[in-house]
Amino acid sequence: MPAYAWLSSGSPTREEITNCAPWWRRALQLVRPRLVIPVGRLAIARFLTVPRLDAVVGQRLQITEEGFAADVIALPHPSGASTWLKTEPGRTLLARALALIHEHPAWRALRAIPFCYPLLRRRS
Repeated sequence: MPAYAWLSSGSPTREEITNCAPWWRRALQLVRPRLVIPVGRLAIARFLTVPRLDAVVGQRLQITEEGFAADVIALPHPSGASTWLKTEPGRTLLARALALIHEHPAWRALRAIPFCYPLLRRRS
């Protein structure tokens, strides 16, 4: 098997997730984010129990992990193969989630940093 095959292998294996867990934990301990935005079911499941996307997308939830508390605003995966974003309740919940992110104090603080603002500005 070529060395690059893992790039197109789809979801990570349990072993890969387990191997990366210490790095994730350490990154969270160092950064101590006030807002976590997981994108897609796999990322969401890292922080929340996900029975269905419509149970978490469009909500501002709280986690306490690695000695800090943070808000979590989950987003669906932007895959073109999924119809979830194009149908209800996905369309409404995505709009609600994006509005929650836009109004979150941590996101607003990022927008206040001069070097970040051009990157976050909507392009016309």
